[in-house]
Amino acid sequence: MLRVLVLSSVLLAGAAHAAAQETVKPVIAGTENLSGLTLVKSTDDQAVVRFGQSALQVLAVGDRVGKTQATVTAIAPGRLVLEEVTTGADGKPLRAQIVVRDGQTGGKRFLRHPDLNAPLAQRPEVMDSPRPDSTRKPAGPRR
Repeated sequence: MLRVLVLSSVLLAGAAHAAAQETVKPVIAGTENLSGLTLVKSTDDQAVVRFGQSALQVLAVGDRVGKTQATVTAIAPGRLVLEEVTTGADGKPLRAQIVVRDGQTGGKRFLRHPDLNAPLAQRPEVMDSPRPDSTRKPAGPRR
């Protein structure tokens, strides 16, 4: 019985490892800079891009692109969003989001600074001191 359990756990672990290896996609245009990427056309789930005068490439969400292996995070009609992770001079990872519109080359880069902390997502609580009704001024005629 113990052998059956060990054998089945080894088989399950091997299948999970094989499935994890299958999800890693090869890098598309691994020798190209993202500044040369032109978005030719995009739909809900695919984008057609070109690096310089090279052949057209079809991208989907999850694909890795260019020298920095930027990941395609979103594709919408008229827009492609990439996330690029590089290492700064101080050794810290730098994350950038690159948004490319149809017909645009290079796109617009938005840096995410790791040293800046986002504000807490909590609503501030305002505590009023309790007032007895006797301290209110009576409503009277206004002058």
